[in-house]
Amino acid sequence: YGIFANSTIAMSGNAQTNSYNSNNGPYNAAAATANGDIGTNRNGGNSIALSGNVRISGDAVVGPDANVNQAIVMSGNAVIEGTRSAAAEARVLDPVTLPSDVLNSGALSISGNNTVTLASGTYVYSSISITGNSRLNLSSPATVYVNGNVTISGNGMGTCQNLPPNLKIYVQGSRTVSLSGNGNFYGAIYAPQSAINLTGNGQLFVAVVGNTIADSGNGNIHFDEALTQAAGGGSSNNQLKSWNEV
Repeated sequence: YGIFANSTIAMSGNAQTNSYNSNNGPYNAAAATANGDIGTNRNGGNSIALSGNVRISGDAVVGPDANVNQAIVMSGNAVIEGTRSAAAEARVLDPVTLPSDVLNSGALSISGNNTVTLASGTYVYSSISITGNSRLNLSSPATVYVNGNVTISGNGMGTCQNLPPNLKIYVQGSRTVSLSGNGNFYGAIYAPQSAINLTGNGQLFVAVVGNTIADSGNGNIHFDEALTQAAGGGSSNNQLKSWNEV
């Protein structure tokens, strides 16, 4: 899935989803594929709510035993190009466990016009805040664990070679994860107990798992199918299984 929620998904504005495979080269709009699926474990009314000019180039899947017509609600010019269905069973979204062998570095806060560069490795932070014109650059593949809120705005994060599998962010507990601003984002976010808010105009080359997901921006979501082959980091090697394609 491009995005998967344990509870609700709400998309508005001009957001669109599609897919590509970074193993075959950079994203090319002309060659994009229609596997930008969205899904949720929830089976009640308005489990997936799409409005505005949202376009899903892929399927929409809700929880088991759902009345699909009630669980998936569309208004405005919203379109789902693929199928709409209820899953046979709910997906198990394991909670995030922090690696015991990595020291928690505390809060990572970058603001103003500052840039911080991290080398390859596994990092643990109590929170992440990137604001203003600041930027976090990852010069090599990295796995980042956070047991607090995550705010990525400004110029955002620079992933090694712009390859989404080179950045995996795991968020522990019930937090708020916010991606805004105009910077592109390449990576995977696994935050199964958190509220994820996607705003701004930046393009998202991702797979995202959250408790709730709200997308009200203009940035498109490009699911990187290479993430289905990615392994989790630290002590949670099974977490990315939630992103297998339908």
